[in-house]
Amino acid sequence: MICFSFLLTFFHKLKKIIEKTIIYIYDGLNHITILPYIYRHYFFTVKKFFICFITIVLSYPAGIYPLQGKHQDAQLPELTETAGLNDYLQYAELSNPAVGAAFDRWKSAIQKIPQARSLPDPRFIYTRKDETHEDPRMHIIGISQMVPWLPKLFLKMDIAEKSAGAEYQKYLSEKNKLFFNFKNAYFELYFVEKSEQIVTDDIELMKNLESVIRSQYENNLSPYSDLIKLQVELGKLENRLQEIRSMRVPLYAQMNAYLDRPPDSIIYPAKSLDKPDISLSDNEIVALMQKENPELREIDYTISARKSGIKLAGQNFYPDLDFGMDFMYTKDKMHDSLNNPATAMLSVSLPLWFDNHIAFYKEEKENYYASLKDIRNAENNLTSELKMAVYKLNDSIRKINLYSATLIPKGEESLNVVLQDLRTQKSGFLDFIDSQRLLLEFRLEYHRALTDANRYFAQIEMITGKDLTGNRK
Repeated sequence: MICFSFLLTFFHKLKKIIEKTIIYIYDGLNHITILPYIYRHYFFTVKKFFICFITIVLSYPAGIYPLQGKHQDAQLPELTETAGLNDYLQYAELSNPAVGAAFDRWKSAIQKIPQARSLPDPRFIYTRKDETHEDPRMHIIGISQMVPWLPKLFLKMDIAEKSAGAEYQKYLSEKNKLFFNFKNAYFELYFVEKSEQIVTDDIELMKNLESVIRSQYENNLSPYSDLIKLQVELGKLENRLQEIRSMRVPLYAQMNAYLDRPPDSIIYPAKSLDKPDISLSDNEIVALMQKENPELREIDYTISARKSGIKLAGQNFYPDLDFGMDFMYTKDKMHDSLNNPATAMLSVSLPLWFDNHIAFYKEEKENYYASLKDIRNAENNLTSELKMAVYKLNDSIRKINLYSATLIPKGEESLNVVLQDLRTQKSGFLDFIDSQRLLLEFRLEYHRALTDANRYFAQIEMITGKDLTGNRK
């Protein structure tokens, strides 16, 4: 078994070397234009033989081994409490049905390449002519092979390769969209966790303060209105906490759908998020998008395939050849002799229905022009989305700096001053509620801005088709 596998590997590599050598020699023969007249006949004979050899070699299928990939061999990571974002993304890539389907379509497109460059199956013909008074019994065995106009094979193979390249870019695009959607929900879950912590702390503070105000009210030291206002504020906070907690259910369902798991499976949120900041300029980001975006690269492959399709449509005006050989076996009973002649056969297709070929040629040209417009439209839309994402990222970073460096420290300072004034009765209880509510909003807005910044950074990565974690400031 090991020897057989070694022979297959050796033959596969040898075939690759022969293919490259054939193409190199064929290109060299095409560049020979000046020869003495006496040698031209031999040159063209050698060239025709070489063309036949090319066709035979390239018609052998290249797919000896099944394509191996992550979706076949890799193991799913353990999603424990210590699992991070990369573990979830790896799990999603290996288990998501949409990404798996795109991966399988790419593998399917690869298998079209050896089909495109292979010759049609030969035909075997058997004819029996029964004995009559005039003729003896005759058996005819024939075999024929249709050989298309040689450039058609190369063009069909090129179209199949470009189509497989387009399918691979579709797979990358589907994977990038999956990563972005999962990151979007993952970062939102972080915001839910932080919001729950902040609101819970405020509720505990309000409950402690409520007991103090209730005691003062019972001792006629505080009016009943202060107690009512505090209870109203506490009710608002508890309602907000319930809204925050209820967000976990749809987020779990959404993220588990990306992971192909039951909707109520636990997702462990991130404990902290870094502030993203790209060191690339706007023009550099746009240039990176134009170079790496899978959607644009897919259309590039499609345009190349359309170009080859136009050339292939032009080759339909050339005939295909059919070579054959018939072997006849005849036995004459009167003379008891054998007569076994062999005849060679050559047939040529006649591409006379020009309307059909012209229409196909025009169809391929229109498809090519449509692909050119598709890539312009896609590039315009992606550039617009990218610039908007960069703007929102910068705006979120500005808010992060504002809340962390200015507003939250000022809000904490203001709350401490109000607490001191409240003890000395220099300020009312409403001032404390306003200061506490303002600090709560500042803290929530800070984490909201941090969450949005990471979401917009993930969107930029999806549009550019590149991991930009190494380009942070």
